Amino acid sequence: METHLYTDDTVIYVHAKTKQMAAAKLTSALEQVTDWPNRSCLQPNVNLTVGKFFTKRQWNIMPKITILDKNIAIVQEVICLEIIIDPNLTFKTYIKK
Repeated sequence: METHLYTDDTVIYVHAKTKQMAAAKLTSALEQVTDWPNRSCLQPNVNLTVGKFFTKRQWNIMPKITILDKNIAIVQEVICLEIIIDPNLTFKTYIKK
């Protein structure tokens, strides 16, 4: 697990051979990341938490990633430090913007 913290954002990266393994690793990482805030009566905003998979393979079914027993949204594009990252890492959407 790799973690990058920016002002009020946290990005967690995991590597796995299958989408199910990646989802399990991310769910475990999210449990670890939310443990301290939960004990301190702080709640992460699950509605602002999203997941993004990067792969060369086409997936028909996306595995579920959960935080605090709630599924998070799996998105096609994500904005990280104002850069729009698309599924194929082409950055076309970002360049057009």
